[in-house]
Amino acid sequence: KTWMCGGRLEVIPCSHIAHMYRTSFPYSWGNSTYIHERNCLRVAEVWMDQYKIFYQDRISNLQNKLNIGDVTERKALRERLKCQSFDWYMKVVHTADINIPINTTAIGRIASMRDSSQCIMKNIMSPSNHPITAATCHPQNTDQYFYLTKENQIRRDKYCMFYDAVKDIIDNENCRKETGQWEYRMDNTITSIGTDRCISLSNGQSNIIMAICNSSDINQLWNWSRKSLVLT
Repeated sequence: KTWMCGGRLEVIPCSHIAHMYRTSFPYSWGNSTYIHERNCLRVAEVWMDQYKIFYQDRISNLQNKLNIGDVTERKALRERLKCQSFDWYMKVVHTADINIPINTTAIGRIASMRDSSQCIMKNIMSPSNHPITAATCHPQNTDQYFYLTKENQIRRDKYCMFYDAVKDIIDNENCRKETGQWEYRMDNTITSIGTDRCISLSNGQSNIIMAICNSSDINQLWNWSRKSLVLT
C-alpha cells in the first residue's frame, strides 16, 4: 500500500520481520473463526485487483463463506490518493523472482480417493524420512497447496516435487527447469514422467510412496482440481 500510494518502504538485506502473537488477548474475537483470513480478504479486495484470485483460491475461496464487511470507504481512499495498480507494484517494485500460479493444468489440494480426508503435503515435522507425506486436509494449510504447471512441474511456490529413484521417495527442492516431470492423468493417477511409477498412499498408513502405476489401485487415485487461474 505504501509503494502503490507514492511512498517507499525498503527491506534491509538479511532483516527479519515477524508478527508475535500474544498468548492471551485483552479483548474478545466473538464467535469469529477466521479473523486473519477475513482481514487478509479485505486487503486483497481493496488492494490486489485481479491478483486477489490467487489468495482466494489458496484459502479455498473462503470469501464465499465469510462476510468481509463493507470496504467501500477503503476503496474510495485508494482512489482519492490516486494509488497505482497492484500489477504496477508487481512489475515495477516487487521485481524479485516470484512464481504466480497462472496457466496451470491442476491447482489446489491433492486429496486421496481412498480417504478423502487425507491430502498430500510437504512434511515439516520429519522432512528427511518422508519429505512429502499425507495429513488431514485443511483448507488453510498452505503446505497442502500445489499446482501443476504447463511445464509438468508440481510446484508449491518456489519448491518443486521430484522422484528420487535412488532413495525411492518423493522429495522437493528449489525449482529448476529440469526438476521433476509429472502427469496428472485422466484416470486420476499422478505419474513420474519417464518412469512406470505413480504417487500412492501406503496401505493402512498416511505415508506417500511411489508404486508401479495401476489405475485400479485406489491408493493411487487422487482428486485435484483441473483448472487454470487467469489474470484478467
